[in-house]
Amino acid sequence: MRNLFARLWGKKGEEEHAPAPRMAGQGEAADKDGDLARTVERYRQQRAEERRQAKEAYTKQAEAQYGPATSWPRLSETLEGPTHPRFCQSCGAERPPEAPDEATGPEPGAAAVKANATLRLMKAALEPPPGVYGWQEHDGRDEPEPIAVMLCMRCSTRLIDPHPRVYSRIPRNAPFPGIMDLCLACQFRAGVTCTHPDRVASGGPGLRIDAAPAQPGHARGTGFFTLYAYPPRACSGRSVNVAEDGAVDMHTRIGEASPPDQKSEEGT
Repeated sequence: MRNLFARLWGKKGEEEHAPAPRMAGQGEAADKDGDLARTVERYRQQRAEERRQAKEAYTKQAEAQYGPATSWPRLSETLEGPTHPRFCQSCGAERPPEAPDEATGPEPGAAAVKANATLRLMKAALEPPPGVYGWQEHDGRDEPEPIAVMLCMRCSTRLIDPHPRVYSRIPRNAPFPGIMDLCLACQFRAGVTCTHPDRVASGGPGLRIDAAPAQPGHARGTGFFTLYAYPPRACSGRSVNVAEDGAVDMHTRIGEASPPDQKSEEGT
C-alpha cells in the first residue's frame, strides 16, 4: 500500500509539472518566428562583417597608394571656396532655390498625396538634381565624423571618387547641425560647423532637433538610402539676434535673414 501511494504521488507530481499542451498551429508559428529572427540576425551579422572587410580592404589599398591614412588630406581643410551651407566650397556655385512644396515638405493629408511626396523624395535621393549638397567627412578608419563639406554636383564628381578619404552624401533634410537652413542665421554657426556647447561633438549632451523621422529605403544598383520628408523645423540650441536685419557670416560676409526662433517639440 505504501508503495502504491508513492507511485500515485510521484505520478501526480509529474503531471503537475508537465508542460501545458500546445494548441494546434501554435508551436509551428513560434518556430517560424524564431527561425525568422535568427535569419535576420545572421543577415545583420553577415552584412556587418562584409562592411568591416570592405573597409579594411579599401584602407589597405588606399594606404598602399596614398600613404598612411593619418596623412590623407581633408577636403574640409584644403578647399579654398566659401564656407557656407548654400555655396560649393570648391567653385563657389550657389545652391538654387527649392520649389515651395519641396522646401516645406508634405503636410498631413490623403494617402495618395503622401505617396506622391515619398516618390518625389526617392527620385531626388536616387537622381539628385543640380545643386549644392553636404558630404560627411570620415576619418582614417572610414568612420564618420561630425564634419561637413558642401559641394556642387560637378565638383563632387571630380573630387569625391578619386579622394583617398571616404565621404558620404548627407541625406537631404537630414538633421545635421551647421548646414541646416535653421543654422543660416544662428549665432553658433561658423561656416558649415555648429559650435554650440550642447552639441555631442563639443562634449555636450546633444541638441534637440525637431526633424522628420528617418525613412530607410533600398534600390537595386544603388543600395540603401535614407529619406527625410521635410527640413528640420526647430533646434534647441538655435540663437538668432532678431534685432538685426540679418546675421552676417564672418567667413563669407554673406547675410541671411531668418524668422524668430521656434520651440522644439521633439528632438533626435
